[in-house]
Amino acid sequence: MANKNQLKPPNCFLRFFRWYCHPDYQEDIEGDLLERFENRVQESGVSKAKWLFIKDVLLLFRPGILAKFSITYINKGMLRNFMTVSFRNLLRNKTYATINVTGLSLALGIAIALFSIVRFEKSFDTYHKNADRLFQIVQYSEGSSGSNSHTPYGAIYALREEIPEVEFAGAILKDDPQVIEVENQKLKQPHTYFIEPDILKMLDVDWIYGSPETSLSGPYQAVLDVETAERLFGDLKKESALGKVISYDNKYDMKVSGIVQKSPTNSEFQFKMLLSMATRRQDPKWYETSANWEGGHSWHHGYVQLKEGVRKEVVEEKLNKIYAVQDQYHHRKSFGFVDLKYAHFNQYNDSYNYDTPAWLLGTLTYVGLFLILIACINFINLATIQATHRYKEIAIRKVMGSSRNFLIGQFMIETGLIVAVSMPLAVLLAQIIINASDRLLTTQIAHVSIWDVNFFLFLLGSGIAITLLAGFYPAFIFSRFRPIRILRSKLSTLSSRKVTLRHVMVISQFVIAQTLVIIIIVSTKQMRHFYSADLGFNQEAIVTVNMPEKGNKEKRERLRSQLLRHPEILEVTFGLTAPATRTDQWWSGIKHPGAPEDFGCRIQFVDNNYLDFYGLELIAGRGFLPSDTGRHTIVNELAVREMGFTNAEEALGEVIEGWPGRLSIIGVIKDFHSQSLKDDIVAHAYLNNSWNFKTASIKLSPHNMQKGMEHIEAYWSQLFPKNYFEFQFLSEDLKRFYESERKFSNFLGLFAIAGILIGIMGLYGLINFVCISKTKEIGIRKVLGSTLTGIVVTLSGGFFKLVLIAFIFASALGWYLMDSFLQNYAYRITVGWEIFALAALISVGVASIPISSQAVKAAVRNPVDALRNE
Repeated sequence: MANKNQLKPPNCFLRFFRWYCHPDYQEDIEGDLLERFENRVQESGVSKAKWLFIKDVLLLFRPGILAKFSITYINKGMLRNFMTVSFRNLLRNKTYATINVTGLSLALGIAIALFSIVRFEKSFDTYHKNADRLFQIVQYSEGSSGSNSHTPYGAIYALREEIPEVEFAGAILKDDPQVIEVENQKLKQPHTYFIEPDILKMLDVDWIYGSPETSLSGPYQAVLDVETAERLFGDLKKESALGKVISYDNKYDMKVSGIVQKSPTNSEFQFKMLLSMATRRQDPKWYETSANWEGGHSWHHGYVQLKEGVRKEVVEEKLNKIYAVQDQYHHRKSFGFVDLKYAHFNQYNDSYNYDTPAWLLGTLTYVGLFLILIACINFINLATIQATHRYKEIAIRKVMGSSRNFLIGQFMIETGLIVAVSMPLAVLLAQIIINASDRLLTTQIAHVSIWDVNFFLFLLGSGIAITLLAGFYPAFIFSRFRPIRILRSKLSTLSSRKVTLRHVMVISQFVIAQTLVIIIIVSTKQMRHFYSADLGFNQEAIVTVNMPEKGNKEKRERLRSQLLRHPEILEVTFGLTAPATRTDQWWSGIKHPGAPEDFGCRIQFVDNNYLDFYGLELIAGRGFLPSDTGRHTIVNELAVREMGFTNAEEALGEVIEGWPGRLSIIGVIKDFHSQSLKDDIVAHAYLNNSWNFKTASIKLSPHNMQKGMEHIEAYWSQLFPKNYFEFQFLSEDLKRFYESERKFSNFLGLFAIAGILIGIMGLYGLINFVCISKTKEIGIRKVLGSTLTGIVVTLSGGFFKLVLIAFIFASALGWYLMDSFLQNYAYRITVGWEIFALAALISVGVASIPISSQAVKAAVRNPVDALRNE
């Protein structure tokens, strides 16, 4: 239950409201705000009520309500004067204005893009009418930190038939065909799903023709989205696509029985072609039945909709009790529910679309805030410097009767003008980043429009917040000056305290920028480690192609013999997949007297020469022979250790029980990385069952790879003329394990460059001010014999000290952040001293550009010009 403090509105924003609100209106408006907050707490919860309270406070910040700048005290003439003076000052100081506009545009543009990306990612599957009652079914294994998104049909059947708190439960199987044939055309069709009708009763799907009951309840039925229907059959004329036939993988003739609207981009379910699950159950080899509680296909997912008012924990408990009585399974697993709205952030999910780790959204949010903070620090530093040229203007205004509030208003309006000029440029930059975001980051926001009411509210709130953050401190400081001291030129009152504060801000600015540089260096090095690490098997010059008729031994051997006739082809083998793959992973629980109850293996089907082809080292026993039956298996070292053996020889001859039954161990191979390097090595069991050889692996001669590819395509097309030829190089496919990390590293690089650029512009403005203010001092030093080097060191030395001090703090922060981040990877680099040395070299080298250039420019000036008016 929330405590009393949680049920109060945010105190800092309530105090901010009391500060700016005119006393005549404060009591009434505050009462309304608090009453509205209490009502929202009851309706929407504390968290949402607080955010709406903050929005109300910011929207009330406008003329007529403000105490300090109310209409009573500001007339049109004064406002016109503020605007005129502000424009003149900006035009007079073009360098100052350009630096601030560029810095704010850059930071705000990236922040807007990041806000849009975070908002889009958090909107996944929130649009469903019953989103709060929709859950994905997942499995948890004891001792495992993650979940498994595969759902055996036994669990779905139990939810639907045996638990009354469940309204709907259903299964989806993603199974993109190798080829579809439509009106004698061979085509590819991604985003194809076998689906149960109950799924479309849970999800908000807009039907143009048909319904879940009539269009997907029987075998050989297909539903297309409107774009796919138009692509396959041309422009739709009412129901012209209905009744048309689609050949699926040369196995099923599917009749179009319904058409739906295109799925929203922010959905896990990008339905292009839906096939009735009843079709799949016509296959005698299909194993997902009500009696099955283990094994199965990694793309077979389950979803459930609970009845109103039912807590998911209640249903989870009932489901696990049913699972516990399945006597043949004792793998210490359990089932759980993940809110469909959060399934998009589950990195252990075999996503139908793509997943976004929750930590990534937090990182993007903080990066955007930090870049805005860097830009605001720049603004404050340059504004305080620029204002030193306006002391007499400030003094005269005070002598002529201007109040402190009017002077604050003058500075705030100038800040607002710079922000207003920056905002359109920032929006333009944000749109460019968003349009390129699918190449920079794993997101689909480029395919949706960001323009809506919330976006404009964000722009308005950002503009107000940045104006207050960047403009308030300079306005507050310079409105405090006493005119008599200013007119006497006693400017020594700009004490060391203020200079020290400026130093602190410069250091803070470069701490953030240099931390980003360190993060980029570490992430780049980690990516190189992923790409260059020895995985324990051969991967160079190997091409993999799909085998459409995976159980056809005659065609398989014909392809092998035809290819090996050519010197460009060195070797051919067949199997379920390559040794490491992102998809089509088969798993099974394994029973052995020495193994733990939750012991499971990844199942791999391989040819007799598969181990030699990939260089998998056999450390005990033997490989497969043509005479071996499907009851023999080869396991890896980890599987041997899991079964309690201290060496590989002890495991030979042992019998394990799992899918597809009792298996005798005839060999042990050395461990290798079959998953990505983000994960630990897993146990493996290899079977010589040729009925599931879905992939041909072909080793090419590196001297004439193009000719070898021509042979592969020619022979494959002769054997499978009705299918689509596709190939991929294994080394390139393995890099896709780290596609998200690669894109994120590139995106961080953009942030680091932006942070450094903003910092450089700030240093340029600061060193320019120092050089101007010390013009006569430089002239006197040159007259007295100072060298060019000595003057440059005098002018720039202090700034390099600030950059180095910032680097010390950035090193500590960067090491902590990256050390914590790298803990997510099973195989990771160490954060060594060379990383920080490179970061220091980059930071000092980049900072030296504006510092040294301005210092040298000031040092080479003729001293006569500096002393002429002395």
